[in-house]
Amino acid sequence: MSEVWNNYHGTHMIEVFDQRRFNPKGKLQPDGKTKGQEMFALSSADLFAHLRLADASGTYCGLIGKAWSFSMLTGNTKLQLECGGKLAGESHLEDNSGLVGIVPFRPGELHAASQLRPGLLAWVRGGTTMRALALWAEAHNLSISTSGDQLGPSLAGAIATGTHGSRLGYGALQNMVRGLHLITGDGHSVWIERASNPVLADTVATSFADKVIRDDRKFADALVHLGAMGIVNGAIVELEPLRLFQKNVPILRLAPMWDDWLKAVRARDFARAAKILGCDISPIFYEFSLNPFDPKGEESVHIFYSPTTALIDTEVPGRTPRPADAVIQYVLQQTQLGMLEPDAAPAADLPAIYIGLVRKALEDEASLPNARKWSVLHSSDQATGGPGMLYNAGFAIPFGELSRAIDIMCDTVKDMGPGRQFIFTYRFVTGAAGTLAHLRWPESVAVELDGASPAALLPYQIGAPNSLQAAKAIQDAFHRRGLPFAMHWGKLGNAPAIVKENFGSAAEAASSLGQWNKTRDALLQPEGKRTMRNQLVDNYDLA
Repeated sequence: MSEVWNNYHGTHMIEVFDQRRFNPKGKLQPDGKTKGQEMFALSSADLFAHLRLADASGTYCGLIGKAWSFSMLTGNTKLQLECGGKLAGESHLEDNSGLVGIVPFRPGELHAASQLRPGLLAWVRGGTTMRALALWAEAHNLSISTSGDQLGPSLAGAIATGTHGSRLGYGALQNMVRGLHLITGDGHSVWIERASNPVLADTVATSFADKVIRDDRKFADALVHLGAMGIVNGAIVELEPLRLFQKNVPILRLAPMWDDWLKAVRARDFARAAKILGCDISPIFYEFSLNPFDPKGEESVHIFYSPTTALIDTEVPGRTPRPADAVIQYVLQQTQLGMLEPDAAPAADLPAIYIGLVRKALEDEASLPNARKWSVLHSSDQATGGPGMLYNAGFAIPFGELSRAIDIMCDTVKDMGPGRQFIFTYRFVTGAAGTLAHLRWPESVAVELDGASPAALLPYQIGAPNSLQAAKAIQDAFHRRGLPFAMHWGKLGNAPAIVKENFGSAAEAASSLGQWNKTRDALLQPEGKRTMRNQLVDNYDLA
């Protein structure tokens, strides 16, 4: 059935000729009675049929989870299949709609040479949201290891782009994945995992996949798949024992302590950095947001998580607002001002709005126990409250370039105004898995520019420098100053040249992208190669 569709953030809208929803014919049994290999086999037949339909229609498969990406990884005018869904009831299995489901791993399913602990593993279908996985894990006395700020994206979509958080000493979300089940053609599927640490016994893997690949390099290629390595029917995910975390959120001017704080961060002494900011803790998570227009003199926000032994956890509230949450307030204030005084200069200030939101949230939870599960610390599944309002660009830089990057970014935008409509946030990632992971250095910093979308601006703002122009100016400044960087695959920015700088081209066999394509050719049947593509893959000539 034809319908108008847009991605979650409203950055593109299209009319889809044939919009479908994944409704699996085979149903899962409650209370863990269905085995993981049975769950994957049940959904395979429906996915084979969809790939066959796409190929017969001369189009792409158009798989959709939550369509979280700002970029053109999702969106196909001829055919789309919505795979996201919610888990139902206490069984945490399915609601008869969507490629969703989680099943506990059984000890007898483990490969004899595996170093993994079966009690920390779970079978997870590709359309399952990170929220559902986090809640299922906690119900089983386990926890996810990391995530983005919101838990709305699907597992398959999150690993497709290298979604990350700021878990210190840890990689991105795809680091949790230990094996992938990929639908690679009409009636063909592959189970792929590392040779150095295999997951599944042969008899288990071959019960639902007709081909098993154990190869560290090929597995790394398949992780950040960009929707082009096959349909992600599911994965085996490694969790960790459940822990509670204390949250500390200092808000302060960095001018008096800037040098000492930055020295501690550059030394990766995050406990020392926290102490300088007034928190005597040993954090496992740290991110900070700076006012781009005066990073030392204006207030900054720092978010720390550290393990705690408290016995009572707080269900709500728990999540500290992030810069994206301030965008809707900024746009609404500007709209109100524009209605009252159409020719007025913009008065709202997004960094100041963000500080206000954080202070209010901290006041609201000041009397509550400071011990929270990961799902409570990340209790939102929505990014802005207003699709189409947020502009978000994501850069990755080597950790050693953090100080210089802050200087370059703030110097680039210091005279941009009026309106002060964006803010910078910095997060830390170690050893992100995946050949095409944009956080490609052993120690990386993820830099976010959150601001108002140009589409949400009022007429009197159109001529003023905006978030998009700021992001482009920062890219240009990084190039001029010789600072290496990569772009987040799921964020905004038309950057084929930057992709080539970081990963080479598909035609260069020795490059990262060349190797990725070699693995793609090995995984996919001819019909899979024709149908497992999208507009970003085409525009960037990735395959």
